Amino acid sequence: MKAWRVKTMLAALILVLASWPARAEEDTRQFKVRLGTCTTSLLGSSEARDENVRLAAEKVNGLVLEPGEKFSFNGTVGERSAKAGFKRASVIINGKLVPQVGGGICQVSSTLYNAALLADMTVKERHKHSIPIVYLKPGLDATVAWDYFDLKFVNTLDQPVMIKGGLRGRKPRKFMMSVYGIRKLPYRVKLESKISEFKDEKKDGTKVKVFVAEVFRVRKRGSKTLEREFLHRDQFVFEDEADGG
Repeated sequence: MKAWRVKTMLAALILVLASWPARAEEDTRQFKVRLGTCTTSLLGSSEARDENVRLAAEKVNGLVLEPGEKFSFNGTVGERSAKAGFKRASVIINGKLVPQVGGGICQVSSTLYNAALLADMTVKERHKHSIPIVYLKPGLDATVAWDYFDLKFVNTLDQPVMIKGGLRGRKPRKFMMSVYGIRKLPYRVKLESKISEFKDEKKDGTKVKVFVAEVFRVRKRGSKTLEREFLHRDQFVFEDEADGG
């Protein structure tokens, strides 16, 4: 091959490589500040459910969001199908646990939802489960369903962030999602879940419990509260606690 052709091909290759996004392992070196993190328990979770959690987290892990960039859980994880490697496990549908392909991925979306809030990003879409879940306080969950319910948020910070997460430890395992940045926030962020109403009612002849959870995001600097932001108000009607979704 002539020398000029080799030089031309090498120049073209360099231009292509330069246009590719930075690899996650390269970006990790600058994302050293943990802005928000959430850990939930997988106690009682089946092997199939654990695998769904692992697979969904793998698709999110290492994702970088630039300032102003939007995140969609469904757009990132994709359709939960057997072809994509997801297993049958329990999901919550209309207040009942039902086996379905992809059961358990709501623990990924819910854990990530908390991490995103604690990193002070802006949530654009979030949906609650029909009944309370045991791995998070009431009102702090975020259910997802392919092409129906999504979790969406925007990086409204003045710095890029990286999402990291996965399974931790041995049985009973824990699941962690974190948002990393390149510098600290000028304040601390915490979440508050408050039960504002609780009562017993009858529904179709069955005794049920009804309660309302209100969720706030609090920004503090030292001992001073800078802002207490109301996020949402969820009402739950249930007979017993459940751990699916």
